[in-house]
Amino acid sequence: AAGEVSPGGEGTMKMKSIRGLIDDETVYCRRLRELRDGFVVPLRGSPAGEESGVMRMFDDVEVLLRSNEFFLNQLQARVDKEGSRCVGDIMGDFARTLLKNYEEYVTRYPVAGEVLEEAKRSSRDFRQLVEKGVGPSSEAVEGFLIRPVQRLMQYRMHLAQILSHTEAKDSEEFRGLEEALADVCETVDAINQAACSTSEQRQVRSRWAAVPHASRARTLAYVVLGGLAAAGLGYVAWKALKRERAAVEATVEAARAREQAMEAKMQQVELHAKMRVMEANHSKSMW
Repeated sequence: AAGEVSPGGEGTMKMKSIRGLIDDETVYCRRLRELRDGFVVPLRGSPAGEESGVMRMFDDVEVLLRSNEFFLNQLQARVDKEGSRCVGDIMGDFARTLLKNYEEYVTRYPVAGEVLEEAKRSSRDFRQLVEKGVGPSSEAVEGFLIRPVQRLMQYRMHLAQILSHTEAKDSEEFRGLEEALADVCETVDAINQAACSTSEQRQVRSRWAAVPHASRARTLAYVVLGGLAAAGLGYVAWKALKRERAAVEATVEAARAREQAMEAKMQQVELHAKMRVMEANHSKSMW
């Protein structure tokens, strides 16, 4: 190829790593197409497609497929024409643009299993479609869903490997690969941080949903009046609500203490029961 450094040594190993990236990307795109053609398209045309949460997840799959097919075609064409020197440029552009499309998918992935299970329980058509599996080997849908999450980390590994086989550290190609690796790491880290932040928000919403409505009202009132007090308004009401909140917190702590005491008592009962069983077994063995 035009961009290979030499017929052996560094050039051969580097091009082998680049071809490995292209081959992996080809397989990845093929599996996404199998998921789209064997599951997403039939889902969209069936009553089960009315499950909006499910369709949002699988709509993201189609976005990723379009992005990665474009990236793969560009990478393959330019490597065939230019060799290894174009990889840093292509990967850098990919990291700064199309790779960011993964954020929506990765953010939703932690609840994908719950969404699938709920849809299977509520829709017979969806359950039957899932049970058919995807692709020639009828692979489970859940196995396909994790692939985009795993793919993000694989880009890092591929680039790091290509970079390790580029020995001219002061060359423009080496600097381009370094910058591309930094861009990929930055984008992947930002996606992971966004996913973690969203996961924390879901946990907060889940805890809030478990709070009784009366307590919610008091908490919201405390927040609102607290803001007014900070502006010099509603001070008396704010102080009263602060005392109310302290009383609520004390009640919660007392309930927690009672629960812990009950748990300790239950552990004691279990321990005594075990000791009686051991004593009975010991008496039998003596006889």
